[in-house]
Amino acid sequence: YKERGAVQIKPLEVVKIFEEMLPKKETINVLDLGCGTGRHTLYLSKHSNFQLYSLDIAPEGVKLINEKAKEYHLSNITTVTGDFSSLPFEDNYFDAVLSTKALHHGSYKNIEQYVSEITRVLKSSGLLLLVILSDKDFRSQTGKNYHGDTNTKIGCDDLPDSNLPHHFFNDFELERVFEKYSFVKRRITKRIAMTGLKLSTYYDLILKKK
Repeated sequence: YKERGAVQIKPLEVVKIFEEMLPKKETINVLDLGCGTGRHTLYLSKHSNFQLYSLDIAPEGVKLINEKAKEYHLSNITTVTGDFSSLPFEDNYFDAVLSTKALHHGSYKNIEQYVSEITRVLKSSGLLLLVILSDKDFRSQTGKNYHGDTNTKIGCDDLPDSNLPHHFFNDFELERVFEKYSFVKRRITKRIAMTGLKLSTYYDLILKKK
């Protein structure tokens, strides 16, 4: 982000679908987890009743969100620098959580912890939107196994984030790691991860906490 700025600006279509499914009430607390430079935070900020919390491990991304919020005079955005393994929020605080192309950065064991934290901060019947890598993605056949996990690779292809671990989910893992959720929407989608790169294969998931 320091070198390239906001590399992704246009919101994903699945986020627009998720937006329409959110409850209609006076105040809705929404967590954008792995928010990057805030394309979805800024998109959802048009709803004055949404209180948005944007968390990312990269301080440069968070800095860009703060600059945009100031430029557009947005008062319903709170930014946090941190990781997924220990979220600095109270239990059952959020009506909705979204995380696009971020939760798959870790081993399966890491991701179990991430999902445990999401489940803790999400209200009962709260909605969770995830865009995560499928094992059908071309990168699943590249790189090296990460910490002995055959579904997690590092050094994938020659993409800008190849130094990060990428976990490639299969259907069995989805059922297991999201056992405390019901699947509202579940589909495999191909899209360009970044301009000029190959088509990547993702699961688009909308889940409801049981």
